[in-house]
Amino acid sequence: MRKYLSALLVVCMLLVNTGVGFAAATVPVSAVDKITAVEMELYGMEQTGSLIERVSRVEFDMYNEAHAQPILERVDALYKEVKGMPGGNDVTFVMRLNAVEMVFMKGVADKPAKVRLEDVERAITGEVATGGMVARLNTLITMAFPDGGIKVESVVLPKNTLVKISIQKAMDSKETKAGEEVPFKAEDNIYVGDKLVIAKGSAGKAVVKKVVRSSGFGRDARIDLDFKYLLAVDGTHVKVELGDIAQKATKEQLGAGAAGMAGLLLFGPLGAIGAIFVHGKELTVPVGAMLFTQVSADTEVRALVLPQ
Repeated sequence: MRKYLSALLVVCMLLVNTGVGFAAATVPVSAVDKITAVEMELYGMEQTGSLIERVSRVEFDMYNEAHAQPILERVDALYKEVKGMPGGNDVTFVMRLNAVEMVFMKGVADKPAKVRLEDVERAITGEVATGGMVARLNTLITMAFPDGGIKVESVVLPKNTLVKISIQKAMDSKETKAGEEVPFKAEDNIYVGDKLVIAKGSAGKAVVKKVVRSSGFGRDARIDLDFKYLLAVDGTHVKVELGDIAQKATKEQLGAGAAGMAGLLLFGPLGAIGAIFVHGKELTVPVGAMLFTQVSADTEVRALVLPQ
């Protein structure tokens, strides 16, 4: 009879440079890529039609009217409104929606912005409002914030800040392939002082780097992950990793719970990169498996100052 050996999960992260930095996503260059990014944020998918048709549709949804400026100016204006520019001071539509959702829902949902807005409206008024999304969001802002305004401040999210996350895609050493994307989300709000930097429910992305099957010759199953980013409230891509601080926190605070979801958590030698070990026959990581990560480097973020 084939002897089943323990399975091994090794979650690996690429090393990053130290120092304070603004780690926002790269701004697309072409008009098509910009409007696609806006559509993905608002609707969760790229829309069809010509560029002019797509821009007009987004403008109508946002402002209840289409604008008359040159098409490239309209695209840039929509991108700035919805996504924002690296280093910019604008409080974007997404950041304002994050603030409202935090006040009313105590977390942000990993859904398209249009759906998130509608969900908040249903929760507060019992129905989805009519008109442009910007005006509808402004109505919710006046309800959520006593002075009718959202306050933001630039802060530095310190290196090694712990962030508890949950894996949002099942992985199996028999089926999972290198290159697959693995979404995860934050399980707690992260503050710098009293300023919100990462909201509970914020989405992140990892990529499978390598999968090794178990064998009858003493080799354990293994899945290597590269954590790409976790979204801050302003859209900054915060780099996280599984270093020694995160491993210790996972072992001490989540050991029992994690064992129930993904097998007994043990820890091996750290070396140059972090490693977390899960033992079993073949490696299976279910949706909801939780662990701690730590921020890889000091990261500048525009944080929300929420009402008490």
